[in-house]
Amino acid sequence: MNPLKYIAVFFIQLFFYATCFAQNKEIDSLKKVLPLLTDTARIDCLNELSIQFTRIKKKDSAMYYADKAFAEAKKLNYIHGIAVSFVRKSRIAKHFDDDFIQSEALARESLRWYEKTLNKKNIYDVYYELQYSVFAQSRYSEAIEYAQKKCEWSKENNDELSMLDALSSIPSIYKS
Repeated sequence: MNPLKYIAVFFIQLFFYATCFAQNKEIDSLKKVLPLLTDTARIDCLNELSIQFTRIKKKDSAMYYADKAFAEAKKLNYIHGIAVSFVRKSRIAKHFDDDFIQSEALARESLRWYEKTLNKKNIYDVYYELQYSVFAQSRYSEAIEYAQKKCEWSKENNDELSMLDALSSIPSIYKS
């Protein structure tokens, strides 16, 4: 193997290890602050822990925190917290099991809860999960609709990075 390839592999591995370390550091800080939080802040933290555990591929922990966030949000009637817990579960179904039907159902449930609140934070994630899930089921026109919703949300919120992500997904859908 070419020595440059060894160097490239080394830097790639270093990047991935640094990313994993950063995610573990994030989880540790969230777990440290969790006992101090109450009400909606606690639920938001539980939902954040769920997504962080999904990123490091720990399904049981991700589901534990999503379920806990849902239960506590339901108790407080915190609509936004319920909506986010469903989108977290949608991501878990897609990410770990490639269960696109379940992922779609959970994302649609999340969207129903989002429709009941003015707090639209993280709704981009719902559109993302729906786009991905319906695309995986070969329902391309629906996938385009969700990609367009991602674009609209990004534009309304001046989120250029999300806009770029949303726009770059449309040609891939059309290509299929």
